[in-house]
Amino acid sequence: MLVRIFTEAGAESGWGHFSRCLALQQAWRQLGCPVEMLVDGTGDIEALLTRHGGRLCNWRRDYSKLAPADIVVVDSYRSEASLHRYLAERAGLIVFLDDTQRDVYPCGIVLNAALGAEDIPYPARASLRYLLGVRYAPLRQAFWPAEDIRMRPQLSTLLLSFGGSDSRNLTPPLLKMLTERYPALSKIVVVGAGFSNSEAIAAAADNRTTIAFAPDARQMRALMEKADLCIGAGGQTLYELARVGLPTIVVIAADNQWHNARRWEASGFAFIAGPHNIEDLAEHVAAQLRLLEDEKERSRAARAGRRLVDGHGALRVAESCLTEWKERVKL
Repeated sequence: MLVRIFTEAGAESGWGHFSRCLALQQAWRQLGCPVEMLVDGTGDIEALLTRHGGRLCNWRRDYSKLAPADIVVVDSYRSEASLHRYLAERAGLIVFLDDTQRDVYPCGIVLNAALGAEDIPYPARASLRYLLGVRYAPLRQAFWPAEDIRMRPQLSTLLLSFGGSDSRNLTPPLLKMLTERYPALSKIVVVGAGFSNSEAIAAAADNRTTIAFAPDARQMRALMEKADLCIGAGGQTLYELARVGLPTIVVIAADNQWHNARRWEASGFAFIAGPHNIEDLAEHVAAQLRLLEDEKERSRAARAGRRLVDGHGALRVAESCLTEWKERVKL
């Protein structure tokens, strides 16, 4: 059998789709299934795709040339209903990753692993099955094992992580605020493959700043485990941060992050500073940081995150899809 994944990555579409599709690829391969991942993006991500077993392909434009597969996965904010129908007709089973109820899907499985997705009133249809909620959150393989939470009494190390491209240019001003107000703290800054503001980040850094360029999943987990607190956006990385138990101050980098971030805040794990374009954003971040200097607050948040994300979501999805595919083959 063959699993084929269609997704997107890059400065325009972000890196969250690719991250969770990579997690699903790893899960299916763990179960012995061959997987092909086709990624719509620009040429500057080709080296990254090669490292992770993906292939650059404008699959939305050329979908009539695509070969069929036993299981097809679509994770895109820009794919159209006509494409969904075309792929569904040629797949043994089609799986749609959906965050916003963006389409009335023709058949197959709809996966929405957002916190609280179980409460979304998806239409009940005999041809559709739903995998809803954070227990299905697909995390990369480095985040599958469990480790004990080690909460240090004093806040000593901060992690700044704004995805693969930092499209809102949030890292330089927030790092500047931290170096000015918290010179004694160690700062770890993640610079993704799509960052265009590396010079500004370097200019804002002090002698207690470490810059990590495009870390892979294993390296990213190690950075999270070194930190006491993260400042980041409200996307896919929140699930990995929750798995590690690293409390996070969230800056909303896109409107579609609000719902997800509010759910995480209500859970007790995350703390919203505000949207990227709020006046005096650094002041809002600093206010949340002062709250989280308290070890008890950080410990409560860490436990909340670990309770919600157990790291097995990708394998649950892969196993559920294989079971469904086998049932459909019998029919």
